[in-house]
Parts: sequence; structure tokens; C-alpha cells
Amino acid sequence: MFKIKYNFLVLIQILISILNSVILLKLFGVSYKADVYLMSIAIFSSISLLQLMFVEQFMYFYNDAKTVGNEYAYKFYNFSLFFSLATGLVMFLIFYIFRNFLVELYAFGIDPERRDLLVKSVTILVFSGIFNLALYVNIRFLNAEMHFSLPYILEMIPGFMTLLMLIYSLIFKLNNIEPILIARIIGTVISLSISIYFIFKYINVPFNIVLKHKLAASFIKNSISMRFGHNIHNLLFTPITSNILAVLPSSYASIFYYAQRLIQIVYSLTTGPSHRVFVVKVSKLFSNKKYDEIKKSAIQYLKIVLILYVVFSVIVFLIIPYILPILSSKLTTQNIWMIEMMFLFLSVWYFILTLESSVTPIGISSKRSKIFITTNTIFIVTYFFISFFLKEIIGIYSIPVAATIAQLINLILYVLFAKKILKEYNVTES
Repeated sequence: MFKIKYNFLVLIQILISILNSVILLKLFGVSYKADVYLMSIAIFSSISLLQLMFVEQFMYFYNDAKTVGNEYAYKFYNFSLFFSLATGLVMFLIFYIFRNFLVELYAFGIDPERRDLLVKSVTILVFSGIFNLALYVNIRFLNAEMHFSLPYILEMIPGFMTLLMLIYSLIFKLNNIEPILIARIIGTVISLSISIYFIFKYINVPFNIVLKHKLAASFIKNSISMRFGHNIHNLLFTPITSNILAVLPSSYASIFYYAQRLIQIVYSLTTGPSHRVFVVKVSKLFSNKKYDEIKKSAIQYLKIVLILYVVFSVIVFLIIPYILPILSSKLTTQNIWMIEMMFLFLSVWYFILTLESSVTPIGISSKRSKIFITTNTIFIVTYFFISFFLKEIIGIYSIPVAATIAQLINLILYVLFAKKILKEYNVTES
């Protein structure tokens, strides 16, 4: 499960992310432009999850199709590819038409200067929606076929294109965020093109125009219900968080998102490669009805990632006050202290997410969407009330505190559901 080459690719991915953040700090510091850039990325990442409602379960249904035969599975892939492109185009049109509404929803109460630039930024990013779904399907297909290196490279390309534009902007002293966002879209198109070429050329998947498949109805239905459960969390968490940040002083959004980027780097480095392999393994074990092996795999996975997560979190927390002043002279001592404290709070939340990542694949593989609808509804209600109650008391720190409490409740529920699922399947098979 632990592969050095995958961690090496994640290190490159993280290096690109770090360089992006460093140059972004040098260009914009914690200004209103930095706020808008980071908020626009967060908003688009959130609404992109709406698209996933239609193909979320691709890998799990593809693995089921593989038990029937390669020809059957490849036809299902071709159907999913065409379906994802068509859905991406429709969703892009919807996002484009309602872009002003989306900004109001996610950043209600934001000042006019940031709002106008935010609308422009989101308008640019929604073009990426045409290609995101198809890229998601291709990456999941490659994972199902046990190709893990190429997907990491494909995921790096948008960030790498962003990095090139950031470097260009720094050298020529450009002060606009729009070209940086356009570079991100170009990277997505490049990734999709490479993935299509590799799948049909080197994996030798026959290219067919498949507009229907026996699995289509159940695949789409289960994807919608499963993603609906996830989206209760993902779609509502971002607007709640953004609206808290929007009414706080300018630069607070930048502080939160910079700290979040740091903890996400730690999380990606420690869980990313192992979790990707673990998810695929659980999916295959479910498809082949080897339920006894799932618990063993989860324990093995946790033994690796928990130690790594704690070690890297402590290291990053300790070096923040020494590294950030070197990276940007635009950060004040107060800014750096707040980023460090935000990282500390967020690290507790992400520790719970690390634990949770060992049990959620069991619920997803079982295709029981009610589990995620229930747990994520509880999460978002808990997060909403606690964050809005605490924001007047502890300000920006209400976000990680509320998220940690809500996530802890989720973890307990996911563990109980996972035990119940494995017990039911083992009893059925015996």
C-alpha cells in the first residue's frame, strides 16, 4: 500500500502547491486580490462537486463491470466518458448563467470591490467545468486499472500551468489574477487530452460511441444519491465558511486559506498515495466479496498514515514562524501568528479526517448513500450552529473549532456504520 514512487509524485505535487502559495504571497500578500483569488478557487471547487453527482460512483460500477468481462467494462467506460462530457457542457452553461447568484450565495455581505472581482474570477473558472467531469472519469478509470502514477501527473498539470503564469506575473510585475485562473483551465484541458490519448493508445481500450449501457441507470442513480450525501457537507460548508470570512476584516480570508493550504499539503503528503491505493483495494474487495480482508486493510492503512500525519504536522507548525517571514515581507507579525494558530486548530480537524478516511470507503463501496446523507446532514447542522454561535466570541477560529466538533461526531457515526456493513455482508456470505 505504501509506494515510494507515489509519495515522490505527491512530493512534486506538493512542491508545486508550495511554490504557487509562495509566489502568490509575494504577488498579493494578504490583500483583497489574494482574498478573491483564494475564495474563487474555493467557490468553484465547491460548485464543481455538483457535477460529480452524475459520475461519482464510476470506479465502483466499473469494477463491478470488470467481473462480467473486459468488453462489458470498456463499453461502460465509453458510455461514462461521453456522458461526462455532455453533462460537463450542460453544467457549465448553468454555472455561467447563474454566476452572479453563486457569488451572492457564497459571499453574501462581501464589500463591492471584492465582489466585482470575485464575479469576474468565477466567470473564468466555470469554463473549466466543461472538462472536469471527463478528467475525473479518466483518472478513476486509470486507478481502477491499477495505474496510479499517471493520475498524479495529470492532477499536477493545472497547478504547474498556474505556477508558470505566477512566475511570469512575478517577473513582469503583473498584478492581475485573471491570467492565473486562465492558466489553470489550460492545464485542465491538457490533462484531459493526455488521459484520453493514454487510455485509448496504451491501455488499448476500444473507442466506441456508446450512448446507453445496462449499468447506466443504476450508475447515475447511485452517483446522484451518493454525491447528494457528500454535497450536503461540501456544498454547504463552503458558503457557511465564506460568509463568515466575508464579514471579517479584509485579509482574514487569506489567512484562513493560507493555513488551510498548509494543512492540506500535510494531509496530501501523508494520506494521499496510501489512501488512493486503499480506496481502490476496498472497491475491488467488495466487488469480489472478500469482506474479511477489508478490516485488515484499514488497520494497515491507519498504521502508516497516522504516524506520518502527526510527525509532519508538528514539523510544519514549528517552522511556520521562521519560514513565512522569508517567503513574504508583506506579512506582519500578527498575520504570521494568526496563520500559525489557524494551522494548529485545523490540524486537529484534519487528524479526525485522517481517522475517518479509513472507514468512509467501506460505506462508498457498499453504495449505501443514506449513510452519507445522514452523517453529512448532522455535520453541516452542527457546524452551522456552532460556528455562528462562536464567531462573535473567537472570530475566525470559530471555523476550525466548529468543524472539529462536527467531524468528531461524523467519525463516530462512520465507524458504527462500517462495522454494521461488514457484519451484515459477512453474515450474508456465510
